[in-house]
Amino acid sequence: MIDIRHFKYMVALAHEMHFTAAAKLLNIAQPALSQSIRQLERELGVQLFNRSTRDVSLTPAGKVFYREAQRTLQSLDSAVQATQSAARGEHGTVSIGYSTAAMLAYMPSILQRFHRQYPSIGMVFTEFLTDDAVVDALRQSQIDIGCIQRCLRVDTLDYFLLNPVPVVVALNRKHRLAKATSINLKDLAGEPFVVPTRTRYNYLPPGSIPRIWKKAGISPSRGAHAESPSAVLGMVAANLGVCVMHDPLNLSHPDVVTVKIANFRASLPMQILWRKEAYTQEIDSFVGCARQEPSTIASDRRKRRTSAGH
Repeated sequence: MIDIRHFKYMVALAHEMHFTAAAKLLNIAQPALSQSIRQLERELGVQLFNRSTRDVSLTPAGKVFYREAQRTLQSLDSAVQATQSAARGEHGTVSIGYSTAAMLAYMPSILQRFHRQYPSIGMVFTEFLTDDAVVDALRQSQIDIGCIQRCLRVDTLDYFLLNPVPVVVALNRKHRLAKATSINLKDLAGEPFVVPTRTRYNYLPPGSIPRIWKKAGISPSRGAHAESPSAVLGMVAANLGVCVMHDPLNLSHPDVVTVKIANFRASLPMQILWRKEAYTQEIDSFVGCARQEPSTIASDRRKRRTSAGH
């Protein structure tokens, strides 16, 4: 029976064209090499080498087998490397679903680290309008990883949290309070506010902004409505109003500054989720990179899951 050992011995002999040299290269005894080549020729029913007392040469059939044996060994080596690479999470594709605020916060640095450490793993991205849509896509196996800006506990999902992103006020750089280190929301009484459209920019839980205004004791006039963080910054830059929003860590505008809120401590939770029953090596590699993010909360809450909807 022909096995991979015969291929290796034949290629070594064809390369060296000398039994003693080929045996030394293979780290075997010369008689063992000679016997293996004769066995291979008997199995094939053809002569691969012309032998004489002085030299060794390939027959026409031997040249063909030598070429094909090289290809076979190369394919085997590629298969071994691909398998080992996959075991290390360095091969394949991972699909990532996210909401807008999540991508604008910590995701860019996580993605950069993941691509640098595992360049052979492909990434497919899908943006969702809401956090609930991300979770639904995970449950239906449409994506492998979800990144949302809420803290949800779902019985079929594992997760860990990133440090919350602070909520700030975005002001035009020429605004009277633009140079303040922090402001009281009462200082913005009477000013128009840019309001993110709930269905497009899910950046705070429902009713949060009215509660913020009520807690601050103000009733601001409503200005423009924006459907994305970039639109928010554009409208603030155009001096159409101010906006309470999450700190846009990876988004900026030269005419917009963000200022801390002195009398209101608000933050935006960030969460990475994946299905418990579908923990592939690619997912493991991505989660490992996400855990390296300095913003990752140290305590892993996967052990404290509770059944909950969303």
